[in-house]
Amino acid sequence: MWFLFKPRRCPTIAAAATSSISKDGDCAAFLPWLRSKAGTCISSVLSLGTSAFGRSLFASEPIQEGDCLMQVPYHVQLTQDKLPQQIRTLLAHGIGDTAKLAVLLIMEQHLELESRWAPYIKSLPTKDQMHNMMLWDPNELNIVKNSSIYDEAIEKKEQARKEFSALKPVFDHFAHLCGEVNLGDFMYASALDFLNHDGVSGSVLLYDEQKDVCEIVADRNYAVGEQVMLRYGKYSNATLALNFGFTLSINRYDQALIRIDMPVKDPLYKYKLDIWQKHSLPISEDMYSSSDATCFVIKY
Repeated sequence: MWFLFKPRRCPTIAAAATSSISKDGDCAAFLPWLRSKAGTCISSVLSLGTSAFGRSLFASEPIQEGDCLMQVPYHVQLTQDKLPQQIRTLLAHGIGDTAKLAVLLIMEQHLELESRWAPYIKSLPTKDQMHNMMLWDPNELNIVKNSSIYDEAIEKKEQARKEFSALKPVFDHFAHLCGEVNLGDFMYASALDFLNHDGVSGSVLLYDEQKDVCEIVADRNYAVGEQVMLRYGKYSNATLALNFGFTLSINRYDQALIRIDMPVKDPLYKYKLDIWQKHSLPISEDMYSSSDATCFVIKY
């Protein structure tokens, strides 16, 4: 369970900009509730507010590189092992961890104020604030139809449909716990994520097994009022758009998939491949070949 961001419909954004803090009731109540639930201090240097990115974390005190930004004990995190046993026994082995967590979120959302996680559930972005490509309609997907990301988005949608079909009997059997659930509800719950992404940040989410906590350590200094971000991973703009619904104007991890009409059966195939390699182009391990063509992932 983590702080959520408000993704956008594939704009180009400056990730590390400082934002002014704007608070609402849910923001003001969330951190004290989490601190009370954990029984310990989650963070003494962060406050929760809103910015152009949606719900965001801000430095409430000067932060130095190497400082611990937050520690969240595992027992207060919303994780799949908190699913009721009667539901876990009915889940097929092929159901992934993300789908299981989506089931738990749907249950907690159905409970509304009776949920033990109500302050957290209220802080989640609404459906109209979620813009990753799995939630795009066909007309929106057609905008990127000629790119490789289109196929990935279609595959992601199809995977969600398959998982929902496998889970539908569970939702129907436990309607008193989950309410009436449709595919859109499931896809929304599967897409939720945390914090705000900065592609150049060195701060990442870490799990300390000895302390049994998840923690984030500052990779640089932060002034009071500055928005605190982390890096989801070394993701290209295509991956960010697909999974989170935004891109970065400057992305050191960006890459492009180049398709070359170079069939393996071509008598000159090895010669052409050798030319690419001799020119020292940064061909990644994601390169693959087929009977029709060869594809290279070129990292900028």
